[in-house]
Amino acid sequence: MASIIIPIILVFLQPDLGALLIIIPIAVSIFFVAGGNIRILALLLGIGFVIASLFYVLGSYSTPEERTRFSYIHDRVNSFFAGNKEAIENNTMHHQNKQALIAIGSGGFLGL
Repeated sequence: MASIIIPIILVFLQPDLGALLIIIPIAVSIFFVAGGNIRILALLLGIGFVIASLFYVLGSYSTPEERTRFSYIHDRVNSFFAGNKEAIENNTMHHQNKQALIAIGSGGFLGL
């Protein structure tokens, strides 16, 4: 358990939310396949969700002058869920989100 918590903490110290979103499901899968208790897994995921929600809320309190790690997380989550027409037209949507919407819109979810 400690062997995965240390890399998660080290990745969290960098503003790299994408790496955390890859490492955590891999860690959960390894824990589940290794025969980990489902109650402990649910407890850990619940605690992780509460901590992630706390970081998101803390990011909303920062001003544009003071950019913190929490404001980075807040901005990334908001840009992901703000996939509306205004954001695309005003060019305020991030490039990856825009390209994902174009890909799904042109080929559908299955790419047909």
